[in-house]
Amino acid sequence: CSSDLPFAHYFDIDWNPPKEALRNKVLLPILGDQYGRILEDQQITIGYERGGFVAQVYGKSLPLAPRSWALILAPAAEALKPRLGEGREHVLELESILTALSHLPLADERDPAKIQERQREKEIVRKRIAALTDSSPEAREEIDSARRKINGVKGDARSFDRLEELLALQSYRLAFWRVAADEINYRRFFDINQLAAIRVEDSAVFQAVHALIFELIREGRIDGVRVDHSDGLLDPTEYFRRLQRWWRPETEAAPPLYIVTEKILVGNEQLRGDWEISGTTGYDFLGQVNGLFVDGSKRRAFYRLYQ
Repeated sequence: CSSDLPFAHYFDIDWNPPKEALRNKVLLPILGDQYGRILEDQQITIGYERGGFVAQVYGKSLPLAPRSWALILAPAAEALKPRLGEGREHVLELESILTALSHLPLADERDPAKIQERQREKEIVRKRIAALTDSSPEAREEIDSARRKINGVKGDARSFDRLEELLALQSYRLAFWRVAADEINYRRFFDINQLAAIRVEDSAVFQAVHALIFELIREGRIDGVRVDHSDGLLDPTEYFRRLQRWWRPETEAAPPLYIVTEKILVGNEQLRGDWEISGTTGYDFLGQVNGLFVDGSKRRAFYRLYQ
């Protein structure tokens, strides 16, 4: 969920939309009500999962940027000192973990080496946190206490300030699902927010997302391909051409790959001749077949019903 991640370019995301609050973030319009109401109703909470922290929303676990874990671990370290004493092994380890988090490359880093460093080091930090909570009951208790405290107290609006601060540091912004129509900054399937579009027009993305399909075709497990809503592609003609060229290079005389597309042909609309496919999945045909089960003499009754 960040523009610097290895697969960020697979998705069609506007990282610099007009709304400044969404700069370098992905809008996640998954909330059932206004953000503030959801927050203060404790429908967004911070959970711990084996060495790391996540935002829990409606049973889903959303990752939290490792650098932001300091908002939980720093108060835990301060509470741990009087319990164990400054300079004790587990106190020093927690302070060292906080130092390691502060040195992680930032989320807007573009240097591939730095990105790889962050991916590597965050996993090391995760293992260190897990080992600390396993070996020190006191550290585990203080970390859990800090985590529960950041989740706020119902009825006390100010108690959610640190949780709001933590969420603001993420590469996504949680929002009421209704704002998607005006604020969404990624291409999706119609208005289904969970179905983010991928950039198959990019040759590297095309190869990666079709790798399993191509393997199954080579093994003879698949005889053809059904493409869902090809009209939503940037260039359907080129997409179908790429599928056929993968299957049958221009130098070979093999029969074309069997491809059908889910497309509704309306009225006298004809399937495009430059699409290298065998036809549609049959909506037009099914429309004619369904007509066999409709009594034409009842047309006026149906008109009255619809009106």
